[in-house]
Amino acid sequence: HKELVYSFLNYIHRPEIMARLAQYAYYATTNIRAVDYLEKDFLSNPTIYPPKSVLDKSENLQKLPPKTIKEFNSIFNLLIQ
Repeated sequence: HKELVYSFLNYIHRPEIMARLAQYAYYATTNIRAVDYLEKDFLSNPTIYPPKSVLDKSENLQKLPPKTIKEFNSIFNLLIQ
């Protein structure tokens, strides 16, 4: 059902739909064009969109080198067997 999957993904990535999903689930959207469909109160909510001062104190995930990912996956596979 490859075409159905693509249709669904294209639908949910429409800016107006992404805005509705963000408001429903109460999360920040990654779709920049969806911001045009969000209310000002939603966009100014610091729980959803933390200010830079908070983000500066936060931890970020960083992309790991391929060797590290391979080692992690090997160890994880041993654990789940």
